[in-house]
Amino acid sequence: MVFNNVTYKLTDQKLKDSDLGGKLGVIETKLDSETGVYRGTYTNAYEIGTEIFSIKDKDISEVIAIKVENNEIHILVNKENEE
Repeated sequence: MVFNNVTYKLTDQKLKDSDLGGKLGVIETKLDSETGVYRGTYTNAYEIGTEIFSIKDKDISEVIAIKVENNEIHILVNKENEE
């Protein structure tokens, strides 16, 4: 997923509502392929309208969260900072 020109990758970690900071936005575009030029917040995995959140006490350039349809909250990490 791309948010604020940063590519994030899904992790196996999940959060509770109480771990969330503020709402950052929503997914605006779902890709049909990963070739092409897209702007804004987009993904090839989540539905348009999926909410994006900051995580309390975490820098959004490092990690963000998304809330999916079943209200599970998934952590996404900046792909450039993966180990």
